[in-house]
Amino acid sequence: MARFKFYNRSTNTLVIDGVAVKGIADGDAIRIRELGDKSSVKKGLDRAETSISNDGTAELEIDLLSTSPYIATVNNQDRRQQEGSGRLMDASVRTGVNESEKLQGLALKRKGDLSTGGPSGQNKTVIYTVERWIGDETQ
Repeated sequence: MARFKFYNRSTNTLVIDGVAVKGIADGDAIRIRELGDKSSVKKGLDRAETSISNDGTAELEIDLLSTSPYIATVNNQDRRQQEGSGRLMDASVRTGVNESEKLQGLALKRKGDLSTGGPSGQNKTVIYTVERWIGDETQ
C-alpha cells in the first residue's frame, strides 16, 4: 500500500499474535526502538574497516489505558511465560501514514506497573522484546 501524504491517527492499528490491541492510550503510545547497530567502524593505523550487521532486534512499547481489555491478554501471556509454556509471537503495526511494520519473535519483557488510587486511571506500559523488525518497503 502507498504511504499517505498526510497523517491520520485513526489508521493506527496494532495486532499481536492475531489479536487487535484495543484500549491504546492517547499520544505516541506505540513505540518501536531498535536495539542493535546496523553498522560499525573500527579504525586501524592505515585504514578503517566497516562491519555491516543484520541485527534486527528491537523493543515494542505500548501504553495501554487502565481500562484496556488487552491487559487481560498481557496477564495471560505473563502467566504462560512463568509456567514455561510461553511462545514467540508476531505483530504488525500500521501507522498514521499507512506504513506497515512487521515484528517477528515477540516475547513479553514487562507487563507494566500497577498504579491505582488517584483521581484518574494510569496508563500501563507493556514492553515486548522483538527478534526481527521488518520495516515498510513501499513508497
